[in-house]
Amino acid sequence: MFCLDYVLAFVFHSAFTVGAVHLSTEWIRKNGGGASWLSVQEDHVDLALWTAVTALGFQSQIASKHHALDDARALTRSWERNLVPGAVGLTAGSAASLALYPFDFVREGVITGGLRQRIVSAASTAPYAGALFGVYFSQRDPNRISSQMGWGVAAASCAALAEAPFDYAKKAMFSSRMTMIGANMLYVPFAALMLVMYDKATAKIMTQYLDKTVGK
Repeated sequence: MFCLDYVLAFVFHSAFTVGAVHLSTEWIRKNGGGASWLSVQEDHVDLALWTAVTALGFQSQIASKHHALDDARALTRSWERNLVPGAVGLTAGSAASLALYPFDFVREGVITGGLRQRIVSAASTAPYAGALFGVYFSQRDPNRISSQMGWGVAAASCAALAEAPFDYAKKAMFSSRMTMIGANMLYVPFAALMLVMYDKATAKIMTQYLDKTVGK
């Protein structure tokens, strides 16, 4: 289960970002043609769209392509660029932990400290995903592969450190937290590669969605 929770974090992250972009642009496209699709306000759609784009760090590259992202003042808010990716990552990690918890028999069998330690250990995916997506998407340059790889390694390293205080299951398996952190660091290159591939895929998909609604 130690790999499945990380995979689920990517799945939920894509649902909260690419999924939000898809639903928002579909709403704009259909309402632009006079059709009624969802009983929501346009401001809410714009907010969902902006949050998803900001969570992936694409706001400055895509803003000029869509009226909902034309607020130049929002592009200057560094707190949004730094906070939103981490918040969405934390949410994705929490969702992954909740989805997997009833089936996480590995942690249940390893942990001997009771229910509290099992819950905290299962929830360790949340700080991991928060650091992984938060550091990467708030800092990397989407136009430079060297920046993506460098920040991918940095984000994966930060994620391993953020997870360490909470994962009692791995600590029990490796006998000490330092050994556990060292073992986690072996996965940093793989996590960095996954981030870059995920980045490239989401950028392509989101641009296609947004291009369909240009001028609507």
